[in-house]
Amino acid sequence: MIADGAGGWFIAGNFTTIGASPRQGVARINRNGSLHPWAPAFNGKVRELLLHQGVLYAGGEFNQIGTTLRNRICAFDSLGNLLPWNPSSNGTVNTLKIFQDKLLVGGNFTNIGGVNRNRLAELNLQNGNAGPLSIVINGEIRALEVVGNRIYIGGDFNGVNGSSSNLGKLACYDYVLGAFTSFKLNFDNNVYSLHFNSGLLYVGGIFTSSNSQ
Repeated sequence: MIADGAGGWFIAGNFTTIGASPRQGVARINRNGSLHPWAPAFNGKVRELLLHQGVLYAGGEFNQIGTTLRNRICAFDSLGNLLPWNPSSNGTVNTLKIFQDKLLVGGNFTNIGGVNRNRLAELNLQNGNAGPLSIVINGEIRALEVVGNRIYIGGDFNGVNGSSSNLGKLACYDYVLGAFTSFKLNFDNNVYSLHFNSGLLYVGGIFTSSNSQ
């Protein structure tokens, strides 16, 4: 659920109705709690929404919206119309973040934006093409958080770029240096959410310990 910028909300999930009204995967709720008439019909679960400069991005497990093909990622304009922007992912999209002038995408794909990318990619906001960022994550990405030039990555993995040592579901990549940092918090199970606030990184998931504590 995210704010729509007008006092209401966009919601996403695996539903097909809200009350007695058909809504497939997404819906918009007005500020007074009534259901907005906007009703694109996704044929699969919508896992993530992001609103940026009037454009609503959606990611998930779908491959069609109404009669239009869109593989797991799409965008709508400020009037709710489906945009031609179409990076087409071959696997689930779980998380979206704006980073500088690009869209960061994390999930369980190996191809997106017309090129091979292992579960993490940066996409051009205008044409959907994948940028040069190319690192190998050996498991599904569930969450992303951006802090300055650093990208925090959480999920089901234990290794990056061919190494599986000392990476327990959370890693930090420095975009300027083009390398992973020494930051390490080894969790015993999957990380599903990340949020940075007031100098602290909050981590959520199904783990019970970190760094054996």
